[in-house]
Amino acid sequence: MRSAACFGRCQDLRDAYSAAEGEYSQVWLSENRPYWLKNVTVRYDLAIQKWQQRSDLFLEAIRDWQDGKDLPPIGAFRLSEAPPAR
Repeated sequence: MRSAACFGRCQDLRDAYSAAEGEYSQVWLSENRPYWLKNVTVRYDLAIQKWQQRSDLFLEAIRDWQDGKDLPPIGAFRLSEAPPAR
């Protein structure tokens, strides 16, 4: 099932951001003071939260589909975002 693969990929991305945050924190603390670390790693936290939410949306859609409901439109999964403004 293709949506199950997307669900797993969302989890993989969440886990990768979590691992990167840990590694970045270690490097940060070796060169900087800890008081500002949370302000720097908040971007990782937001990315982890975003991919967890997307994973939850896929899981809900899979469960609904297995219960005989229609799959939601692809936009419901919030996979594309507008590029950052410059």
